[in-house]
Amino acid sequence: MLFFTHISAALLSGSLLGVIVRRVLAAEGLLAGFGPGLLLVGMIAAIWCALQQSWMAAVWLLKPSRGRLPLVFDTLSNLSVLVVAPWLMGYSIPLPWRSVQKYEILLLLAAFGGLHVFFKLMTFYAALYVYPGGRTRFLGHLGAAVLCLVAALFCWRGLTEGKWEIGWEPAPPAADCEVGGMMSRAAALREGVTYKLPISETIKAGMMAAVWLGCEQGDHEKTIQVVCQFLDVLDRPTGALITREMQVDGALWRSFSIPVTQATAKAASVRFSWTSKVLPDWIMALGLRPVAGGSETILAVGPHAVAAPTGRAADTVVVVALDGLRADDMAVFGGRTDAMPKLSERARRGQIWDRFYTTAPEPAGAWISLLTGRSPLTHGYFGGHEGNATLPTWATQMREKGYVTAIYTAAKGLGIDPLENNPLAVKGMLFVNHQCPAEQVVDSGGAAPPRMVPGSVAETLEHAAAWVEENRDKAVFLVIRLRESDHPVWLPRHDPSSVPRSGRLSADQQRYDVMQNIDEKLDVFFNRLSEVLGERAVYCVLSPFSLDIRRDPMKSPEQGLRIPGFCWGGSVSGGRVSVPGTLCDVFPTVMALAGLDFPEYPEGGVLHRMGDGRVCASVWGNPLQLSLRYGGFRLTLDTGIRPFSGTAPGEMRPVSFEQVSEDGSAKQVSATAGPYQTVLQNLLNTGRNLLDAEAPVLRQ
Repeated sequence: MLFFTHISAALLSGSLLGVIVRRVLAAEGLLAGFGPGLLLVGMIAAIWCALQQSWMAAVWLLKPSRGRLPLVFDTLSNLSVLVVAPWLMGYSIPLPWRSVQKYEILLLLAAFGGLHVFFKLMTFYAALYVYPGGRTRFLGHLGAAVLCLVAALFCWRGLTEGKWEIGWEPAPPAADCEVGGMMSRAAALREGVTYKLPISETIKAGMMAAVWLGCEQGDHEKTIQVVCQFLDVLDRPTGALITREMQVDGALWRSFSIPVTQATAKAASVRFSWTSKVLPDWIMALGLRPVAGGSETILAVGPHAVAAPTGRAADTVVVVALDGLRADDMAVFGGRTDAMPKLSERARRGQIWDRFYTTAPEPAGAWISLLTGRSPLTHGYFGGHEGNATLPTWATQMREKGYVTAIYTAAKGLGIDPLENNPLAVKGMLFVNHQCPAEQVVDSGGAAPPRMVPGSVAETLEHAAAWVEENRDKAVFLVIRLRESDHPVWLPRHDPSSVPRSGRLSADQQRYDVMQNIDEKLDVFFNRLSEVLGERAVYCVLSPFSLDIRRDPMKSPEQGLRIPGFCWGGSVSGGRVSVPGTLCDVFPTVMALAGLDFPEYPEGGVLHRMGDGRVCASVWGNPLQLSLRYGGFRLTLDTGIRPFSGTAPGEMRPVSFEQVSEDGSAKQVSATAGPYQTVLQNLLNTGRNLLDAEAPVLRQ
């Protein structure tokens, strides 16, 4: 009976000491939550009890005896902790000195320590003078010490894994937030509050969950501590509690990844909290978290499932699109040999698309075709028409495969850009940067308005390269839009230093200088990415359109529908693809070259796997014009209808029917008689089927 009384006294003593430690840590802001506090008290009580039982086991081992007096004195040594009970109950000792009142608990602990040591000595001397006995008591106390250590280990694991702390708040609504010129939909999280952040995708083998953090614009860099843990679909903790120290600021999104080994396939959300009070290492090792509170916030994006950087044919896919780049700007497509020599040399190393055409000679129609793999007649963003914003995009497919996605685009340019507020232009992109190239304003003096100056290609590429380097250990999908080669106002201002004082450069010379400038900067950019990524990336360079029909609606863009396009990378075999293709084919072709599977789209396919029997279509204008290509033939049709008007096409009028040679030159052939009437009739039927089958989707 006295044996169990001794154990109970040791547990009581340890519990009161644990309550004191818990209260002191909470007062210092180093402990939060009822569950962690209870586990901490239990762990301290179990460790204290194990030490007391080990002491008694040592006493019985050194001086075996059969008396009860040693247990009585050791029980009194543990009960002496009751001297701190008044302090725990809120009663203070009326000390005559105010300066020592704040050290009251230390005085009480000193008194407890003195009594405890005194009774411990009495325990040892009592064992020396009682009757000798066997060593069975030694085994009993040793077994009790082992059980207490097991209990302490259980409490410690529960504390570090956070399984007893399941409280959280739902994540606040996400909004478009800007950090360092990069836009993303982020939630503002208050310091010390524990939030539940749902994972947007299912975590699979070989993947991680990543969270991106940033401060409000203008905030200085600061060090914070983040604590997170996976929750299953029933909001139960799964896996270990993860505590990490990191730096955040208002100039860059910073990310950290949680390895998939820390979670299970059942992970559905992450419990997340942060604090600027960075805890000492020994506190972090105990699994303690700071108290809730604080008015500061940080911006958090995610968590998102991202791919681990191993086990893929291509961990990075980079698409660079230059609005207004023409096929005759590059020697590899039969154009000038001196305009873009370095980019042409890269094209020769990879797969070149010789007969590649835009789906529409305007930004919205072409870009949305590139990003969705669908023609303008299907996605509907064409001629100022608002299309179907629910379509999946290339970026959403890459996100589902675990890629981190970003787009860098100069959408905010001179005038109104049809992509600036287009939902499909950024759908699926984790990061969106609309400020590169950043617009600058130059004071023109007097009452004249400020003169707009375009940003540089170098700035766009610098920001994109820095983002890739920041995410070098992740699977990355990056899209870059460059506009300097397209806008007629930007061209003469692209590099003012190249304009001689004695006169003005011709339009052709201005364009030539711009192309050389872009060629140099792209070469530096790709060299930089190659050093970071090595052979595990696939690069694609193309032009969504070479002539923006909006700037000259009376001009037929037929001759400018051909656009440059090519890919290269460690997994890409060199060669030329002569099968006609459009922007709808870019998505499946690049995915295949990257070694990834992709959804089958009826309007696009893998170019190097296609046969010669397909028909490619481009659309423009009002009334709607169609350009159809089959093999070596091209048919231009005037449908006579307004796009998406709901009017069924009547008698379509052939504008031109041409035979196109390998060098791109075209020869007019008869549209009424001749050996090619079967081809002409097939193209006419294809054009009618396109309008009948695809346009009704958006007529309603």
